Amino acid sequence: MQTPLLRSYPRMADPSETDALKERAGLILKLGSGFFADAYDLFIIDIVLAVLDQLPASQGLGLTSGSRGLIACSTSLGAVIGMVFFGVVGDRVGRRAGILCTGSLVFLGSMASSLVVRTRSFPLAYQLCLTRFVLGFGIGGEYPLSAAMAAEKSQSEVRGRVVAAVFSMQGVGMIAAALVPLVVLSAGLSLELAWRLLLCFAVVPSGLSLYWRFGLEETSAFDQLQYSRSRESDVWSTLRATIREHWTPLLGAALSWLLMDVTFYGTAEFKHEVADSLFAQKTGVAQVERDAWFALVVSVIALPGYVCACLFIDTVGRFRLQAVGFAMMTLFYLIMAASTRLGAALWVNLLIFSATFFWTNFGPNVTTYIVPSEIFPVASRTTCHGICAASGKIGAIAFRS
Repeated sequence: MQTPLLRSYPRMADPSETDALKERAGLILKLGSGFFADAYDLFIIDIVLAVLDQLPASQGLGLTSGSRGLIACSTSLGAVIGMVFFGVVGDRVGRRAGILCTGSLVFLGSMASSLVVRTRSFPLAYQLCLTRFVLGFGIGGEYPLSAAMAAEKSQSEVRGRVVAAVFSMQGVGMIAAALVPLVVLSAGLSLELAWRLLLCFAVVPSGLSLYWRFGLEETSAFDQLQYSRSRESDVWSTLRATIREHWTPLLGAALSWLLMDVTFYGTAEFKHEVADSLFAQKTGVAQVERDAWFALVVSVIALPGYVCACLFIDTVGRFRLQAVGFAMMTLFYLIMAASTRLGAALWVNLLIFSATFFWTNFGPNVTTYIVPSEIFPVASRTTCHGICAASGKIGAIAFRS
């Protein structure tokens, strides 16, 4: 007999899988639009910093390597704290309340980042660090809450595809983070206006996502938990019991996410250095545009990895998809090292580099997000998911610093 801790998701009606997916289209849009904004905010910062470097000294931030790194890492640092904090909030207060809070923080953080002002008492660079930290705090909370809500509102036959579809909006956000700079820079706007517009763009999808989420209802799994909670232990004792009984999957999920993020963010956030090794170096705005074009090509080629993950996650299985993904990532990183060493054609190196992202997405990037939303009990699901996600983001911070 199952214990309350290991209670499975409630079984829903059994329509065809296609009909079930159609019924979840609204849920995917409401949660996925937030992930679109999150991914855009995470990956636009390198382009923004590059644009700021092109400003005249009298208008610039006076960026040093230290302040650049601090601005870039502040979002990830906020995300780590947000993942753990809102993971606990999701298990104690509820998934819906938490997802509304995180959506609000992403919206406000995006807007505040674009509205920082120049003042002697509080340098603009430090203002960006603060606003980006708030933004990251909200982004971090999105991970455990959106995963749990998507999983708990989907029947078992299509659960993997629904959760994967929500997360796959990350890929669309990465494309936008490369495409929007190309449009803004080609419009002939001043660089001062350009970098502010790049940061402000995420206000639109995050605002829409927040508006749509007000129509979401709490999951039935959490409602059932609340009904029986008075007869059970509190969230902390429940978490301790979960860790004691399930420490092996928690450790495995956390380490898998850490390893994945080291490679994913290491390559995604350092496209500039990779582009320098593949293409002729340029200066000024032309270099920023080159990096944006490179990021766009890589993101477009990698996007089918998300699509394939959505199609095969419920048939191939989580473990096999993750294992094959890690193996193929390793293979293509080795091929990339050999091809650049041997001086292969640029288009060959570009395809190989893009293939690493394809297999990351068609594997551990999606599975590390899905698995924690399924293997842990309802009472501590978002807390454990937040711990796993935070371990991954710590890997990204360690690599970047």
